[in-house]
Amino acid sequence: MNRASIKNTMVGRLAISLVGALMLVGIKGGLAQGAEASRSEVNVILQVVTREALFFSAQSGTWTSVRLEAGERVLHRGTGDNVAIVVTDLRAVGFSSILSVAVEIPARAAGEDAVEAVVAAGNAASVLTRRHAYGFSAITGRWTAAERFQPR
Repeated sequence: MNRASIKNTMVGRLAISLVGALMLVGIKGGLAQGAEASRSEVNVILQVVTREALFFSAQSGTWTSVRLEAGERVLHRGTGDNVAIVVTDLRAVGFSSILSVAVEIPARAAGEDAVEAVVAAGNAASVLTRRHAYGFSAITGRWTAAERFQPR
């Protein structure tokens, strides 16, 4: 064998050894878990059309429809992995793709308890008003509320 052949063979063996080591680490969980942990599954789709909010659950394979009133304005909308939220000038609707259920609470666009912020992420959604913090859980399919501190 000449020097070039020996060098090419050594590089090839090194590359094969390196690939094998990486595969072993991946099988043991190092790389595989890291890749899985950074990837998120979205299990909900939200479509808002005239007079209707439509929620799709990938887990149940079903649509849930919430009818909007004539003149009701959609102010905010968002989705997380298993949650969707629609906030109008009259109410907030939380949807759980895990349970395929939509639950609403009253909300106002203006006034003393007007909506200030809306967030949807993962399995939870929140609506922050001037006086309250509302949280919706896709796991329980329920809203919870807490009064905000109001300095006098």
